[in-house]
Amino acid sequence: MASVDSEEINFQLVSTYVPLILIMLRSSVLIAVVNFMATLAESPHFLLLLLFSVVYFDAHLFRLNRFNQSCGFLCPVALCLALTHVASWHGPDVAAHASAALWAVDMAWAVSSSSFVAIVAFKGYFAVDVMYLAVWWAFCGLAHTLFAAAMPDGSQSVLRAALYYVLCAVQHYVKLATVTVDRSVYKLAVGHVFWHVLFVKDYVLLASIASCVVLFCGVYYVKYAQLYISTARPPVRHCSPGDDDALVSELRAAMNAASAV
Repeated sequence: MASVDSEEINFQLVSTYVPLILIMLRSSVLIAVVNFMATLAESPHFLLLLLFSVVYFDAHLFRLNRFNQSCGFLCPVALCLALTHVASWHGPDVAAHASAALWAVDMAWAVSSSSFVAIVAFKGYFAVDVMYLAVWWAFCGLAHTLFAAAMPDGSQSVLRAALYYVLCAVQHYVKLATVTVDRSVYKLAVGHVFWHVLFVKDYVLLASIASCVVLFCGVYYVKYAQLYISTARPPVRHCSPGDDDALVSELRAAMNAASAV
């Protein structure tokens, strides 16, 4: 993926999408391997060591790629897998009344993330410091884990991981339209704002994805489509009545000169 610091990004080049495709493939392979090893491992400690090792060496291998830095490498997917497979061994039963609290936490998590993206995309500034929001989203993740009776299964994990990285890629490029935002802080925000995609309930996820699609389509139209339309249309010349009189006088002078010859 091209750098967020690049002034021009050519979306018609396949090389622009290579980092996104690679990280989606790596996350899918990681999910498949962990799900397979979970059927063979006798304790969660082996899966923890496997996850930590893969994430560490993957981050070291792709440490220079700005897109991988922005989306947190494979850390979000590894955390989701750890909660799915490791915590399930000793996970307590959740009471029925915790479902309402889970819905409230997931809604607060998704709405705060979508609102943050909307403000940054259209206004070009951070209404709240990114670190404060990161702490809030971490608290939402902890609360979700406390109230959730189950985590996404293997097939859902692959789909959610793909959605997470696609949204990170789109948000990674929105920086081109928000030049007033500090680049380093913006890159930090990209790595945190879409973590809820990996954890929240299905209906909350669908609503969040729909809002993000509408949001990014609006950003594209406001920031880019209108610019393309204005550059594609040739400028229209408006003539005043004085200009018409001048043209008529020049035409008469030319006719008089031709008749005199």
